[in-house]
Amino acid sequence: MATLGAMHGRGRALLTLVVVLPSVAACVTRGTPPPNTATAVPAAAGAGGLACGRNDNDLFAPSLVPHDAYASRNGVMAARFSQLTTSMERPLEECGLRTVLQRLIALTCDDGSNPFRSDMRAAHASRRGSQGPGGRCEQIIDVYAVTCPEKTYEVYADMYFCTEGVQSQFG
Repeated sequence: MATLGAMHGRGRALLTLVVVLPSVAACVTRGTPPPNTATAVPAAAGAGGLACGRNDNDLFAPSLVPHDAYASRNGVMAARFSQLTTSMERPLEECGLRTVLQRLIALTCDDGSNPFRSDMRAAHASRRGSQGPGGRCEQIIDVYAVTCPEKTYEVYADMYFCTEGVQSQFG
């Protein structure tokens, strides 16, 4: 079982991850493997009642959302950073780190420039850290600082927002 706790104070986040594993000693003395307790929860409701199916035993597993929710995910229609409004509660929703980075290099500043110049490593370097659980499926949210001529944007991103067939892009 994995649990995650986040404490916020004075603009900083403290993230604590606790992992409890089944007893290996019990397995060895009985000569049988521990039961597989990984279960997908297809009907677990996230914020706003969205069905967010994911393996509760894997904190970093993607949430599988219905196709219509994925098609209308936050940020999908934005062409410029100024058109993208993100927060812990409403992050950019994409499936996988690569897809988040691709969106960051595809979006432009108001003058048409992109601060990353199509360099995914530069986009990844703008990551300011993990902010803890948030978004519609209460997944881990990362924040990126994107400096444009008009202003610096904080882009909150949920890279665990997936649907069937798109989850292969995860990772």
